[in-house]
Amino acid sequence: MVYEAVEKALSEVQPTREKIEILEREMECAWGLIANAGTSLGHWETMPQEWQDCAARWRDRYFGKTNVAGELPPPSAPNPSPAAHGG
Repeated sequence: MVYEAVEKALSEVQPTREKIEILEREMECAWGLIANAGTSLGHWETMPQEWQDCAARWRDRYFGKTNVAGELPPPSAPNPSPAAHGG
């Protein structure tokens, strides 16, 4: 009986895992596009300031520098940069 319950629970979780994996791949693709934007592939300074600000916010959330509310983590947290992550 326990085995059947575990099997059922796992069958319900699997589609969620697959969806998460798809979303992770899509997010990675989006970051690749953002990180390499500009006239010289990755030179954000060639983009308008508004674009740079939006891209930096997206990058910070993607790499966990800020949470979804835009709050910064404690000072001991790592500080990702575009150069460190293919940008």
